[in-house]
Amino acid sequence: MKYLKLFESFSEDYSDKNRGLLLKNNKKFWIASVNIIDGEIEETHTYQKAADNDFHHSLYFSIDQLEKIENGECMIFWISEYGDIQYHEKIAENIIDKIKKQIKII
Repeated sequence: MKYLKLFESFSEDYSDKNRGLLLKNNKKFWIASVNIIDGEIEETHTYQKAADNDFHHSLYFSIDQLEKIENGECMIFWISEYGDIQYHEKIAENIIDKIKKQIKII
């Protein structure tokens, strides 16, 4: 029973960190990739999925998406604990605006 309680605690921690909601499918997410040409969000993942893979995006993003990230067609962003869109490399303001139209911060 202690294990179950511990698992429930971890599950709650993970779900609290999924601060984004992709409007086209109503899926909660923490991290995502966006196409830098048209601003479309192409793939999303939960905090739990990222944590289960030690936050190595190469272990949970699809192969197609990894290729697009590698060649610069897509970029990764995530939703911070404060509800901000965070990213490693600069994303054009118009792409950020397009991201904001596709998500809801929860």
